[in-house]
Amino acid sequence: MKWLKNLATKIVANKERIGILFFGYTGNFLMVKGFEWFLYPWVIYNLGKWKGVPTMWFLSLLVCWLTLVFYDWAKKDWLGIEAIKEVKEYEGKNIFGRIFAYAMNKGEIPALIALSLKFDPFIAIIYLRKGSNNYNGLTKKEWKIFLISWVIGNIYWSIVVLTGIEIFDYIINLF
Repeated sequence: MKWLKNLATKIVANKERIGILFFGYTGNFLMVKGFEWFLYPWVIYNLGKWKGVPTMWFLSLLVCWLTLVFYDWAKKDWLGIEAIKEVKEYEGKNIFGRIFAYAMNKGEIPALIALSLKFDPFIAIIYLRKGSNNYNGLTKKEWKIFLISWVIGNIYWSIVVLTGIEIFDYIINLF
């Protein structure tokens, strides 16, 4: 029972930090998943690929940039940047996890690609930005990384969503 008392003491001592991380992760998760799995397909399906894809690319850039501005403005590590940087030690539980872990340990370019495919440009640049607890915007190089991540991520999501829409339309047309 001593371990339980120690755990309770640590939770009480770090309650503000735990609350910030809980709400930060939860809010970011809901925003990202809502954007990727609901808004992205809905906009492309309703506007069509030629209007929907550019619309979503623009909205993606805007949302990630505004999230970055908010992150720097708040000067709070509401995503646990050090925890994100610990992804370097991640080994992966399946083939995709092992590929991701391999890429994360092979340098900045493979890490950029892996982060852009797995997360979004905001997470990628926070992870790849030099130093930690620096809430001072982006350098010229970091802007390039942010924009490259944005392109990689949106190419990936455009392909995923367009493929899903084609499959959906095919199934609907069967009936």
